[in-house]
Amino acid sequence: MEAVLEGYLEKEGGGPFSRWQKRWFRLTPKKLSWHVNKPKDESAASATQGSVDVEEIASVEKLVGDRAGKQHCFTLHVTGKKTYQLSAGSSQERDTWVNKLNSFNPSVAVSVYCLHWAFVSFLISKLGFRPEFNLLLPKDRKSG
Repeated sequence: MEAVLEGYLEKEGGGPFSRWQKRWFRLTPKKLSWHVNKPKDESAASATQGSVDVEEIASVEKLVGDRAGKQHCFTLHVTGKKTYQLSAGSSQERDTWVNKLNSFNPSVAVSVYCLHWAFVSFLISKLGFRPEFNLLLPKDRKSG
């Protein structure tokens, strides 16, 4: 399957004496995998160090500030498994990974949708502002 995004990130190892390790990450529409080095071709899948099904990703969060001396960090929460701490080479690279990983997560889209409606409700109730965008409303929210 063709990669949506790939590149080097640093991953914090597990255990009491964990250290950061540089890994090649590859994101496809179905899986996030990491390797010691960039695989030369698709048949090099045996060199995979680990992977997570995209549908198991509960959330991805940007971290502000440093984490154990690393900058540009983000956290990957996997449902029923573990949490991964990752570090990118720049804040722009981190944001690209966070946004792309979150784009596969339907609960993130729902959260943004709910936040949008909370804001619209505030504008209507507190300020009397009535936006004219009924065509964008879901059928159950259209008025008249």
